[in-house]
Order: sequence, then structure tokens, then C-alpha cells
Amino acid sequence: MSDLSENLTIVLLVLGLVTLTGVGSMIWAYQGSGSIAVLFLEVIPPPIALEASSRRSFETGIRDYCSGHYRHAIASFTQVIQRSPDCPEAHHNYALAMANQRQDDKATAAFLKTADLYAKQDDRAGVDLVKSHLIALRQRKRDREAKTSKS
Repeated sequence: MSDLSENLTIVLLVLGLVTLTGVGSMIWAYQGSGSIAVLFLEVIPPPIALEASSRRSFETGIRDYCSGHYRHAIASFTQVIQRSPDCPEAHHNYALAMANQRQDDKATAAFLKTADLYAKQDDRAGVDLVKSHLIALRQRKRDREAKTSKS
């Protein structure tokens, strides 16, 4: 009877360890780390003329983005966008974070909105940067499709 209880204890410990490892990995990936392949490392700095509350949210978003917490960054940049809807830098960072979360359709829409806002400000460099980001996003999609067709 003693051998049976020892074997049962070992089996339960192994199953518990496997379960904890699996749950931990899922939580880690869900929070914006782990298996997500980051496409964009850079972040766009806040504009000089940004009200204080928007600036705080923007800076929080940058910190979260730089530490790989893209979901939190998206929430912070969303707050900035709600308060300052004409801020292309906030839209740009939102789009970058969405792309890093592999939400490519939302990222594409946000990049297009960003390009429009940069164009309204006559910021050619901003428009060109968005174009390069859209090209990288499209290339990732092509790479993924090519990989899938080979399988």
C-alpha cells in the first residue's frame, strides 16, 4: 500500500508541475511576451505640445511598450487618443503595439489613420515612416503565408 501511495504522490506532483508550466506559459504569452514575434522595437516619442494628462498616459504607454507589455501600452495609447484624437504619435504607437500583438488588421487601420494625421500636419518624414511600417507588416504576412503553403 505504501508503494502505491508513493507512486500516486509522484504522479500527482508531475501532473501539477506540467499544469503549472502550461498555465504560466499561457499567461506569459497572453500578457504580450513569450511566443509573440516582435516586429517593431522602436517607439515614437510624444509631441512637445501635449497636455499633462495625455503626456502621463503617453509616457506610461512608452514604458509598457519598451518592457514588452503591449496590451498595457495599447490601453495607455488609447487613453491618449481619446483625449487628443489628432495626435499622430499616439496613433502610431498604438499601431506599432497592435502589430506586435499580431493584430495586423487593426494595426493596418491605425497606420492608415496615422499617415492621414501626419499628412494633415505636413509631416513627410512621419508619412514615410508609416509607409515603411506598413511594408514590414505586409512582408510579415507574406512570410507567414509562404511558410503555411510549404507545410
